[in-house]
Amino acid sequence: METKLDRGKGLDILRKCSFLNGWEVPREGLNGGLLLGWSSKQKLTVQYSSRHMIHSEMLDHKGNPLSITFIYRQPDHTKREEVSIQLKHLRHIVRTNWLCIGDFNQILSYDDKFAFDSRKIIGADLFQQILSELELCELEAKGQKYTWMNRRENESFVMEKLDRAFATVDWINSYPQYTLHSHPIIRSDYGVILLDLENKHPFRFKKNKLANVRKQFIKWNKEVFGRVEKEIRTKQQLLQNLQDFIHTLEDVRREEELREDLLIKEDIKWAQKARCDWVIQGDRNTKYFQTVVKQRRAKNKIVSLRKDDGTLTENFEKIESITVSHFKNKFIETNPKLV
Repeated sequence: METKLDRGKGLDILRKCSFLNGWEVPREGLNGGLLLGWSSKQKLTVQYSSRHMIHSEMLDHKGNPLSITFIYRQPDHTKREEVSIQLKHLRHIVRTNWLCIGDFNQILSYDDKFAFDSRKIIGADLFQQILSELELCELEAKGQKYTWMNRRENESFVMEKLDRAFATVDWINSYPQYTLHSHPIIRSDYGVILLDLENKHPFRFKKNKLANVRKQFIKWNKEVFGRVEKEIRTKQQLLQNLQDFIHTLEDVRREEELREDLLIKEDIKWAQKARCDWVIQGDRNTKYFQTVVKQRRAKNKIVSLRKDDGTLTENFEKIESITVSHFKNKFIETNPKLV
């Protein structure tokens, strides 16, 4: 999806999310903007970018090369030819293991859309033709049926499947265990899609070695996180079911109420997580403790004060002088005002 961010803003967000590497395409006017972030463990190189896509090459976990194109396709059908031309050009350059993933802003069938009014599908045939020329196959997604909603509450409410992933046959043969999961739409008007190339089974300890420890962990998890986690999972499943089978305006209202309730539950979960981090780390002189102290100091720091003439000053010496003068005057007043 488009970021609609000015140059530099996206990279600031990536740093806050602990992505040490990033690539940004700034917005043009009030629209557009793309952002890609990756960790230091990933060997990724951006080869090409435009207002519609970021094309990259990387090595997978086994050291095999693959090409990934992250796409945002214009919703305006009259402005899509540029994307098609760029993809066709890339097809002649990319030889093996090509993946295209992102927001294509296109439904392919009536099953990809829910709306109270039925309209003709525009652009589906042309999009299918382009996919055929590029020799790209759609990757099957699990989970949420629709990936976007307009968040309206009346008869104009719409949900569509716009976010997809396509790959060449050799890519599919190279990663037969892939999973593409589409998550419910919660905070944004878009849902999150996650692609896992390995689909590894979780590592498990031997029962005879950690049977007792396992019991204690289960008890601790149930008492600390269990209730909220269970409620979140239940409501996520309810939200996904409801978003997949909306039929009436009452369903639309129920979906909004459930989504708002889920946001509250997630806020509680992360509040508990932050509290448990503090309980575990305590006030020991650790990196965690130092970070918390720095964050608190930054939050409590006075960066500006308003002077008697109504103007603001950010000069540290003037802020100090104003503060000292203020309290000196307070202590010499015979009838000070109580604040």
